[in-house]
Amino acid sequence: MKFQLLGPVTAFSGGRRIELGPAKQRCVLAALLLDAGHVVSTEQLIDRVWGENPPRTVRGTLYSYLTHIRAVLKESQPPGAPPALLRHTGGYELHVSVDDIDLHVFRRTLTEARTAEDERAAELLNQVLEKWHDEALSDLTGLWVEATRTRLEDERQLALRQLHDIRLRQGRAEQLLPTLRDLAARRPLDERLAGQLITALCQAGRQGEALQCYESVRKTLDAELGIAPGPELQALHRRILTADLALQPALVAQVPAAAWPVPRQLPACPALFTGREKELTALDETLAQSFSHSEALKAVAISGMAGVGKTWLALRWAHQRADRFPDGQLYVDLRGFTPGQEPLSSADVLRGLLEALGVPSSAIPVSPESQAGLYRSLMAGKRMLMVLDNARDSAQVTPLLPGTSACTVVITSRHRLSGLIAAHGARSIPLTTLSDDDARHLLAAHLGRRAVDLEPDAVRVFLDRCAGLPLALGILGTRGSFNQGLPLAMIAQEVNEATTRLDALEPGELSSGLRAVFATSCARLSEAAATLFFLLGLAPQTEFSLFAAARLTDAGLPGARSLLHQLESAHLLQQHRPGRYRMHDLIRLYAAERGRRTLPEDTVAAALSRLVDGYLVSAHAADLLLTPSRQPITIPVETASDAVDHLPDAASAMSWFSAEHSTLLALQEDALKRHWHERAWQLAWLTEIFHVKNGLHRENLAAWQTAMTAARHIGDADITAQTHRCLGRAHMVSGNIDDALSHLSQALTFLEEKGDTLGMAFTHHALGWSFARKQDEKRALDHARRSLRLFQVIGSPVWVAQRLNAVGWYLAQQGLYRRARVRCEQSLRLFEQEDQRIESAAALDSLGYIAARTGAHQEAIDLYARARAIYEEGGDRYEEANTLDRLGSAYLDSGRAEEAAAAWMSAHDLYKAQCRFGEADRMKARLAELRGDRTGPGVE
Repeated sequence: MKFQLLGPVTAFSGGRRIELGPAKQRCVLAALLLDAGHVVSTEQLIDRVWGENPPRTVRGTLYSYLTHIRAVLKESQPPGAPPALLRHTGGYELHVSVDDIDLHVFRRTLTEARTAEDERAAELLNQVLEKWHDEALSDLTGLWVEATRTRLEDERQLALRQLHDIRLRQGRAEQLLPTLRDLAARRPLDERLAGQLITALCQAGRQGEALQCYESVRKTLDAELGIAPGPELQALHRRILTADLALQPALVAQVPAAAWPVPRQLPACPALFTGREKELTALDETLAQSFSHSEALKAVAISGMAGVGKTWLALRWAHQRADRFPDGQLYVDLRGFTPGQEPLSSADVLRGLLEALGVPSSAIPVSPESQAGLYRSLMAGKRMLMVLDNARDSAQVTPLLPGTSACTVVITSRHRLSGLIAAHGARSIPLTTLSDDDARHLLAAHLGRRAVDLEPDAVRVFLDRCAGLPLALGILGTRGSFNQGLPLAMIAQEVNEATTRLDALEPGELSSGLRAVFATSCARLSEAAATLFFLLGLAPQTEFSLFAAARLTDAGLPGARSLLHQLESAHLLQQHRPGRYRMHDLIRLYAAERGRRTLPEDTVAAALSRLVDGYLVSAHAADLLLTPSRQPITIPVETASDAVDHLPDAASAMSWFSAEHSTLLALQEDALKRHWHERAWQLAWLTEIFHVKNGLHRENLAAWQTAMTAARHIGDADITAQTHRCLGRAHMVSGNIDDALSHLSQALTFLEEKGDTLGMAFTHHALGWSFARKQDEKRALDHARRSLRLFQVIGSPVWVAQRLNAVGWYLAQQGLYRRARVRCEQSLRLFEQEDQRIESAAALDSLGYIAARTGAHQEAIDLYARARAIYEEGGDRYEEANTLDRLGSAYLDSGRAEEAAAAWMSAHDLYKAQCRFGEADRMKARLAELRGDRTGPGVE
């Protein structure tokens, strides 16, 4: 099947046009085709097709459209072919070949044309421009459609400009003039188009008209936008005034070129290169720009951590494309981070470059300014490649840049070279580690495919512990190839142990091991940045925020931000998403090793103490936002002023917990190891609600098991009883009912002996929940009533409301619906009186269940929908899944099968995300039954 987006949205199968349904259904298909091979979320589809105000039933409608699209695609597929429309968690993927979609063919051909010779590029561009039948998506409307159409039209115009540039280089100005005049009249503010028209006029010998055209464009820009022509158009104007021969191709061949040596300075091409297709393409795109008429310098800054393969990539590409630079290739190792050597000065490099360009030593000027001027003069008009390897910073590179746009400059550095990018428009190519597949290929290149296949477990250790770092993989590959009688498993054993890993990655040459290359990066840091680097290596978490850095350094947020910027610029850490940082595993190991050797133990302990206390305060504030009515715990007063992660509402609190979850668990484990038992216990308490609301029951159970170990060390009977209750509750939701009842019974015995009314009330509530899980509804109801009576004595309206709902729920489970409704309605009124919207969802859900069981299906749907909306708003994914499950049943009971399917699909996705696989399988079976088959289409 072939698809067209460059015109009306159309599909053809075997030359026959396929009926694609109404406009919005075609829009859904277009949205999927645009991102073919990638998952498009349900929210994205709704936003693209319906915009900001979708109808209430939009999900059901969307599902209906997707069902029809799936059927259309299936009709055109051979029997037994896998489905083309796949359902993923939270979205859909159209699994069709991009070669069958005209837009993707257009884009791929454009990329190919950028690196092709002019004749071939012109042929490709002509072919691809013929694929446009009209404006893109011309039969659709909507905000997203209009924005997409505009963006695609820009791509079309870019292709036209590329074709015009080629025709001008080929001397076809006269043929182009009518087309360029017409386009310029329709797009009077397009400066690049104006430049092409002016160039064509000059090449046709019409300099007077060219100057008139420039003046007309200048006046139009001033009148319409209040601006002057851009630098490129102004430069073109100056070239006309000075009768630049380059604007008269017939005369260019008559100008003799000066004799000069052609330098070929590239070091040997890397023999064992693998991967990096995306980065090689980016370099090719920069090369393609060097063939344009732009006056800007073409420079690429390849940056990345030590050992990631920056030089490897630069030299590989340089050798592949050396023939595109007939005037030569220059190479300089700037020694910015070479162990044991000082970086080269710009003056020394300039002298070497002048000599490479054929200037005798005696003729090289004395002053750096004169040297730079002579260098730029010799480079002018030459199509040359320059590789500036291992740069320390932008200041070292800037004086070495040629002044001509014909040259391409590739710079490698461990720093990001932000100054070069900002001042000279260099393209940034940040280099990350290799993928698992590419890393495996690199090992196979060193060791041989047979060795890799024979010891897969050892190779897996190499891949995991090197984490895609080419230098580390190369060192292990070299060790394995030099010691072929030695099993890889023995090397893997060294690498697998954290205490010997860096030793295993030393090649025997001190200047080329991991420690040496990491040390040169570290040596460039300020003392404060180096201290933070070491502390981050010693901290228990694997990712961290600005807040964590501020706590470790005690330097405040502005100071920590500056230090993080230093580390990020040196590629010792990366900001993998906004505000979140992480280190490569080997760099983190090196930082920890240096930290243990360099920092006093009391300095480390004080920093980690500040860190955990800061997180305790922030977690305490976030926990109270999630459940304001929760039984509070006391956080040490002296840390209360240290919280800097200020959270305005429950949604922010949930987002904060999601971002910091792994950190909080790591801090708890570290606190236990450091005998900070009270802190370890508090972290279990403060993460419990987040765990429960998100269905993270295994994590919650593990946290409370750690807390029980801490409680035994604390030796406080109250804390031990509370821990038994919480651990029992964690066992209960994990399905370990006998363990749950054991811990809860121990807690209740102690609390009854002590006369702790509040503790007894909470424990009876948990016991009720546990017996309900055992299908013992009578004992569940008995404990719920005891809990209710105790809370009524205590006098907390919110806690009373929660227990009223529990009593109502257990009554409903026994079929006592009238009495159940009374209790649940009392619960709802109390929640509303106390302005507890989030808490009210539980009562609404219970009332929905009662309505469904008594045949009031529409009432049940309305109540469930209200409960689901509140759970979604509060981020309670666990209860949202349960309510969606019941909402689907209510829809089905009222004859609304499509809406039932939509609710169950959402419940399925949430269950699966929470590892509640039994519930997810039940949803899949219900969906299959609903659709009359056994496979559950749409649920993958």
